[in-house]
Amino acid sequence: MRSILLVDDEVRTLDALRKRVPWETCGIDQVYAATCFQEVEQVLQKQRIDLMVCDIEMPNVSGLETLARLRESGVGIPCVFLTCHAEFDYMRRAIQLSSCDYLLKPIDYDDFAAVIGRVVRGLDAAPKKEEPPAEAEEIWKTLERNVVEEVRDYVRDHLMDDIAIADVAAALFFNPHYLMRVFKNRTGTSVMEFIMKERMQKAKRILVETTLPVKAVASLVGYEDPAYFTRVFTREFGVSPKKYRQEPAG
Repeated sequence: MRSILLVDDEVRTLDALRKRVPWETCGIDQVYAATCFQEVEQVLQKQRIDLMVCDIEMPNVSGLETLARLRESGVGIPCVFLTCHAEFDYMRRAIQLSSCDYLLKPIDYDDFAAVIGRVVRGLDAAPKKEEPPAEAEEIWKTLERNVVEEVRDYVRDHLMDDIAIADVAAALFFNPHYLMRVFKNRTGTSVMEFIMKERMQKAKRILVETTLPVKAVASLVGYEDPAYFTRVFTREFGVSPKKYRQEPAG
C-alpha cells in the first residue's frame, strides 16, 4: 500500500477527495493534505509520500511552481495535476516537470480513482531502487567531518548552477535524506532554504556593486526565470530588486 499527499488551497476540495475516493481500492492506505507550499514541505519532511495530487491554481505558490521547487531540491515524487482550465501552457509545463497526468475540475471521481490506481500500479511494477547506505555507515562518514561547513562551501561555489540536494549529497558522498536531516538538525535550516538565502545575499551584493540588469543578476545566482527570481527576492527582503538597487537597505 502507498501514501498520497493532496494539495489544494480549497479545504472543501480536500475534504471531498478524502471522502469520495475509494483509496484502498486504488492502493492507498495513507492520505495526507496540504493547502500551500509551506505545508507541503512540512509533510514531506515528516512523512514518506509516494504520490502527490496538486491543484495548479493556488495563490502565492502555484501547483506548477510547487512541483518545480520540489524538482529543484531533488524530490522526484510522481505528481498528478488538477486544474479548472485546459490551457496549453499549463499542460506543456506539467509535461516538462514530468507530471504523471492532468485532470480537469470539477473532478470526475471515477476518472480520478482510475488515474490514481494506474499510477500506483506503475510504482509497484517499477524496479526496486538500490537501497541507500545503512544508517550506521552514514554516521561513520560524518565522524571527523564538519558536514555543515562542507555543504556551505559547496553551495557557495555553485550558486550559479542548478543545485539539487542530490548534487550536494553526491559531491560529499552522502545519502541525500541523511544529509538533509543532519544539516537541518545542526543548523535549524533546510539545505534548500540555505541555498536560497545565499543566492539572495549574493544578489544584493551584485545589485549594489554593478549596473547589470535584473535578468543578468538572476542568472548569476542560479535563477533562469527572472520573474521567479524577483518574486523570491521580494518575498525575502520585502522590496523588489530594482527598488533595492535604488535604496539599498543593508
